[in-house]
Amino acid sequence: MLWRLIAATPGISHAVFSLTGTGVLSDRLRMAGANLVNDERDRGKFRDLASLRNRIVAYAPDVIQGWMYHGNLAAQLMRSAAPHAALLWNVRQSLTDRRLTKPTTRTVIRALAFLSRAPDAIIYNADSAADDHEALGFVRDKRVILPNGFDTALFKPDLGHRRTIRAELGLSDDQLAIGFVARFDPWKNHEGFFQMAARVAERHPAAAFVLAGKGMEWSNPALVALIGADLRDRVTLLGDRRDVPAINAALDIACNVSHGEGFPNAVGEAMACELPCMVTPVGASADLVGDCGILAKSPRSDDLFAAMTAMLAQSTEMRMALGIAARQRIVNHFSIEVVAKRYLNLYALAADRSAHV
Repeated sequence: MLWRLIAATPGISHAVFSLTGTGVLSDRLRMAGANLVNDERDRGKFRDLASLRNRIVAYAPDVIQGWMYHGNLAAQLMRSAAPHAALLWNVRQSLTDRRLTKPTTRTVIRALAFLSRAPDAIIYNADSAADDHEALGFVRDKRVILPNGFDTALFKPDLGHRRTIRAELGLSDDQLAIGFVARFDPWKNHEGFFQMAARVAERHPAAAFVLAGKGMEWSNPALVALIGADLRDRVTLLGDRRDVPAINAALDIACNVSHGEGFPNAVGEAMACELPCMVTPVGASADLVGDCGILAKSPRSDDLFAAMTAMLAQSTEMRMALGIAARQRIVNHFSIEVVAKRYLNLYALAADRSAHV
């Protein structure tokens, strides 16, 4: 989302400092117009904050924006380097099950709750995310809800990509490809997905399951342990792919079965590609899908199976109609152009207020 936002706001000079050094999105951020102010020598996290402070002083920004928990804390610590800049935090997830959050991250969240009167605004990408954090002590009157935005020129149905990727995966025209794009993480609930998939496979011989994301590889023993022996010949693991629009084009149904989300990018991207989606009622998933998909009652495997059964009970034509409606919903309400304008308005307002303090 940060990459999309930078690309959609070329009138702003963006400088990005990553606490973990350069990564897989560094080149994309540069191409979008961002100035990456750290390099391969900056191995990240808080020992590099002295370097970050010096660069903020030199850059003299109008707005300092944290992105995700550790980035928000770093932005807060750097406030004195540009005292006249507006300070914004950006929270990117809900906290449906806090047991799945790493202990160090829980410590950072508690620190942010204590400091939450300091920023000019706290951006959340869903009301549910704001509710979760305000229940932990985040100040409510700083709340600003800005959803994720999607590049509908990049994420779109594409018959050529569909044919190419299905040929690569060995999927015939009569197979039903059910996809799940997510990194391997307890929050993403791959255990529940494979339990659901095993039951679907028994009833629907044409169903195949395609998974992409970091850790989605047969070399990941923790992942493979979740896949029953009878299911493995129906599962394709693609790993961390950069061609998600093409992968989406090859699918027939998309899933997001997470225990918790803020505003799920994978769902919006799939919808933009005219895919009907089955999602769990976490974060902004229900608001995003609206009546253009199927909502499971919970992330429990029984509820996932019931929701997928309802999806598969529809005819091919009905699912295609859902997909067409899903793309139109993204175009109308969640395109990156629409969302970027809302960010620009917030930046201008926050910078103006800060300049007069």
